[in-house]
Amino acid sequence: MVGRVVMGSATVELFGKEVWRVHGPKGTGNLQDRSYEFVLVVRPTGPGAARVVRDWRFSWEELAPTVAPEVAEGLRRQYAGTELERELERNQIISLDGYLALDPNGKVATITITGLKRPFLERVDLSREI
Repeated sequence: MVGRVVMGSATVELFGKEVWRVHGPKGTGNLQDRSYEFVLVVRPTGPGAARVVRDWRFSWEELAPTVAPEVAEGLRRQYAGTELERELERNQIISLDGYLALDPNGKVATITITGLKRPFLERVDLSREI
């Protein structure tokens, strides 16, 4: 669970997960086999089933991998040229995160996803769900 807002009649939740495709019996995979999904769910506080309101999927190509500054600094002291580029690529991390905010009347959810090449912010109308 990435975010949760409790309201009187319902709870609005944002979930995120990493999907990593593996190959062969040993389950090997590389960074490009990763993708990420986020799901917005409305759950009534009383009886009733939770409902998926919206979902988003992001492929590896949409992500903005980074190298921690202290790691990059250490690698720059040890390597140069193509070796440095290779080591920087090997030490990339994904710093993807999601944020959920609701407007004061609880009718619009704002979803923000960071760690992508392009900024992502989407407003979702919840007036039918709540």
